[in-house]
Amino acid sequence: MIDIKTCLITGAGNGLGKSLAKSLAEKGYHLILADIDENRLKSVKEEIFSLTESCPVETYAIDLSLQGEIRRFCNACNQRFQKLDMIINNAGVNTPFRKVTAEGFEYMFAVNYLAPYLLTTLLFNKLQLAGDAKIINIGSNGEKYARLDFDNLQGEKSFNSMKQYCLTKLCLLMFSYHLAKDTASKGVAVCCVHPGGIKTHLMDHYRWYHLPKVVWHALYPFLKNADKAAGYVVKLTDMEVYALNGKYFSKGKEAVSSAVSLDKEMASGLWNHTLSLVDTGFLK
Repeated sequence: MIDIKTCLITGAGNGLGKSLAKSLAEKGYHLILADIDENRLKSVKEEIFSLTESCPVETYAIDLSLQGEIRRFCNACNQRFQKLDMIINNAGVNTPFRKVTAEGFEYMFAVNYLAPYLLTTLLFNKLQLAGDAKIINIGSNGEKYARLDFDNLQGEKSFNSMKQYCLTKLCLLMFSYHLAKDTASKGVAVCCVHPGGIKTHLMDHYRWYHLPKVVWHALYPFLKNADKAAGYVVKLTDMEVYALNGKYFSKGKEAVSSAVSLDKEMASGLWNHTLSLVDTGFLK
């Protein structure tokens, strides 16, 4: 009996997530695609079926800024699937102004960091059952421009959109390192990857006159298309757990991240702070 590998991809409705879904469909994965937009998911599913009708694809419309929705989704996955071979935490947002969710969290912090943390820890047991599972977090080299201030993680004191985006990616990277400390012994690899500058819809929330949008337009001709960037990530899916775990990759190659991201004491502090915001019962 052929063991079909199962992969969950967040933010699969467009950009890098969509390209990853198509690439992994061609590799024969059973895909679980999550995105906030149901119509985008439907379009991606139809596109995948045009490539290969044999690929099982399940779609879930979910707002990753809301922990209640994530918990319901994970509960459904835990009941639906015997195991998970891979989670790709790809969904990310960048907003020009500070926005607070209905649950009281800053929007970028909720989607870019708390959502991967919550989703990963709630589904970790299913990854362990796979025996050779991978957690791939899509980061950004912007993490090196971030400052970790526990009193301003959600822009409580001051808010700058690009600094906040970089901060959320630093938190995601530190989470990856901290989680990876003993996951290899459990048959699970955790890594973080910067796929490079990509032509995506990340800056769609900005007006044309906002400085980040102006810079984005200037750089756009030099950015990679999502399919090429997906190739860097897909390459990692074939690596062994021991070779992947606890690593940071930039455009397909192992790289060294910022000094702050490697600070184990600060990583423990971030983990404990996150536990005060998101209780999953996951002990680490």
